[in-house]
Amino acid sequence: MTSFLSLGRAIAASIVAGAPLVICSSAQAGAFNPAAGEGVAILTTRFTDGRDFIDGAGRRWRAPRWRKFETQLHVEYGVTDWLAAIARPRVVSIHEDGRKGFRGGGIGASEIGLQARLWRAGDWACAARVMARRPAAPGGRFATWEDRGGVEISFALGRSFTLFGMAAFVDMEVGARTRGGRADEAIASQTVGIRPTQKLVLMIQSFTTRSMESPRRRALRGAPMGEWRITSQIGLVYEFTPKWSLGVAAHRTFLVRDGAQESGGSVSLQRRF
Repeated sequence: MTSFLSLGRAIAASIVAGAPLVICSSAQAGAFNPAAGEGVAILTTRFTDGRDFIDGAGRRWRAPRWRKFETQLHVEYGVTDWLAAIARPRVVSIHEDGRKGFRGGGIGASEIGLQARLWRAGDWACAARVMARRPAAPGGRFATWEDRGGVEISFALGRSFTLFGMAAFVDMEVGARTRGGRADEAIASQTVGIRPTQKLVLMIQSFTTRSMESPRRRALRGAPMGEWRITSQIGLVYEFTPKWSLGVAAHRTFLVRDGAQESGGSVSLQRRF
């Protein structure tokens, strides 16, 4: 198993949380986690622009535009060769247009947890992750834009391989999260990564969230399709030194129900230690 697969696991986990581009060291001892005593820190700034609202019945509504800027620090440290500790603090700023517009910012929903490699054989590996999410602070309208906290459990399966002579990987993740008073969500992600040169990595990804709200509750509020979102992202990461990497990415929501159509981009700086 090559450590290139651990790149995919870190990328997929961090994008869902708001840190879109992560590269793990090529010297890692095992896929999905840093080696014991080693780690990675990624500082990511992300911009998202939301426009038309698609309701739970699939109808498009003209809604006030909103914009969100967020900065997240993703820190992952190898406690052992199979267990890693993860922390993801975030700072967020939100601006909503319209007559009842809103500007606000503060400490966003942040996470802390553990990730364990469960199994590894040849070019295959699987892992499990448990994260606790702290609600955004302070309260008020800003907090309603952010995650209200909860717990997330997910499982990942990945494989590294060679494609036309280039190192590549595929990573697939499924899981669920609680959302502090809102309906729980099922989550999934798929990542394909290709290294066309020694220093450059190309990634194509999709991320799905689906509300686990009951059919009866969806029908009562006139949203038979419920809350559902599929986002695609393409990104590049350039490793300009053995320990430092710079990443850029663009994302777009191409299917959404009970939410806004979104697009945006991000820039990430990584330091391995």
